[in-house]
Amino acid sequence: MSAGAPAVDVGSGGASNGVDRGGASAAGEGTVASAGTTMTAGGAPNSGGGSLSFGGSDLPAAGEAGAAVEEPQLSDCMPADMRECSFCSGGSERVITGDVSLKTQAQVEALRGVVEIKGSLTLQGDISLRSLHGLCCLQKVDGSLVLQWMYNLGNVDGLSSLTEIGGDLSVTHSNCSNLNLKGLGSVKSVGGNFEVEKDECYLLTKIGPQNIAGQITRTSNEVCQ
Repeated sequence: MSAGAPAVDVGSGGASNGVDRGGASAAGEGTVASAGTTMTAGGAPNSGGGSLSFGGSDLPAAGEAGAAVEEPQLSDCMPADMRECSFCSGGSERVITGDVSLKTQAQVEALRGVVEIKGSLTLQGDISLRSLHGLCCLQKVDGSLVLQWMYNLGNVDGLSSLTEIGGDLSVTHSNCSNLNLKGLGSVKSVGGNFEVEKDECYLLTKIGPQNIAGQITRTSNEVCQ
């Protein structure tokens, strides 16, 4: 996540609800490394500096002492979203400065036309979040891209335009047994750590280990060719 960005309250009820994930651990194969992110409560999106925050979260804070974290029940989710991205031209492109945290489908749709986030992007979806199509214009995330506790999101096809991640790439704790991360196949570089719980070899081949600046945490025993 981008260091030094001041947290701002967006919309009404700007009380903060922090979800801090520490930096990735130096553990070996089969361990889960956590990517850094900050999540605060807030309202509607804007393009100003600081943290862009949406809604609250009843998810337990990762790493919080005594917090009981239950793994979600696996289920089948929509495996692909092949809709055409038709709203990335005509002067609708936007750049957002600050960390962005999304939880619902409506919040994702509110970011249509955003081509760059000058901060980190964190998605911790509730049951309404089934598609990232609203992010299909996004080409660059200067900070980390973190997806966790995605209860009904079975694919990341809406991120198929994304080519550069300045911080960590972390996808963990999915609820979908048929999770499909091949929509991240256009990413050319990751400036931090790498950890994904599905399509690991596919993405390592597409991105190239030499283009991942940080630690690669393997979550499977699959042998990548």
